[in-house]
Amino acid sequence: RYRKNEFCIDVKCKYYLEKKKTCFFYGTQSCIYTAKEIDESSSEVTFLEDEESILASIPRFVTLEKYLIVGKARDRIFLYGKGVDCKEVLNRVKEEFDVKGGSGKERGQFVFEGDYSVIKKLILKSFG
Repeated sequence: RYRKNEFCIDVKCKYYLEKKKTCFFYGTQSCIYTAKEIDESSSEVTFLEDEESILASIPRFVTLEKYLIVGKARDRIFLYGKGVDCKEVLNRVKEEFDVKGGSGKERGQFVFEGDYSVIKKLILKSFG
């Protein structure tokens, strides 16, 4: 009986790992595709909504010298930038809204439970 359970666990683990590899592959492909769209865009500011892990991976594939990616995952807003100071962006948002979060020059995040479109408008007006 023990050997049978051990075998079942082994099979389930292999199945899970295969599914995880497949998800990782398609997630990476999605990031590469999105980064390519950002590279080909004429805008320096890009707004996205996706899972946190996907949003965090996209900047690795962007080749532009100057960009700002503003990503939303649930009630969290993520800032990824190059040539644009994310700390300045967050400070501007904090001037207008009561948000909690922190930022360095190239990455930042804050919690915002309101309408995402008002954040978009503010950032475009200030940095777009």
